[in-house]
Amino acid sequence: MVVRALPVGQVTFTADAFDTPCQDVTADSVPTWTGDAVVASIVSKSITDITIKLRRNGRANVTLDFDDEDGPTCGEPGVSCASGADCCAGTCTAGVCTAGAPGGANCSPATTGAPSLALNQVATVSSPCSPCSPCPRLATTAFA
Repeated sequence: MVVRALPVGQVTFTADAFDTPCQDVTADSVPTWTGDAVVASIVSKSITDITIKLRRNGRANVTLDFDDEDGPTCGEPGVSCASGADCCAGTCTAGVCTAGAPGGANCSPATTGAPSLALNQVATVSSPCSPCSPCPRLATTAFA
């Protein structure tokens, strides 16, 4: 199949196949087959060959929960500090850690963003309250 009117440069191609007629496919339809994204360099004077390998589409409902029983490795508000590097929020005032804005300088990736998941998965992410994340924190990410 030749696809026309593509931009020149790096282009990402994806493909899904459904077990229903095209006119019955909606935004809520679940593909029977799916393929990983393929990035290709498109040039203006020739047709670039692209192959997307499709595989059966499995689905999962994945729940993630961060175990923070040991507490943070940085100082919570009220803990003594020598500098902002000692504090979870990255703010040390008069030798004491103070609360900063969510996503402070010393927040780890686990507390500042949802994990990256493969396509066709749903993740529910929750974490305990801390200066590094708003409270309560619950994010759901779905990819179709």
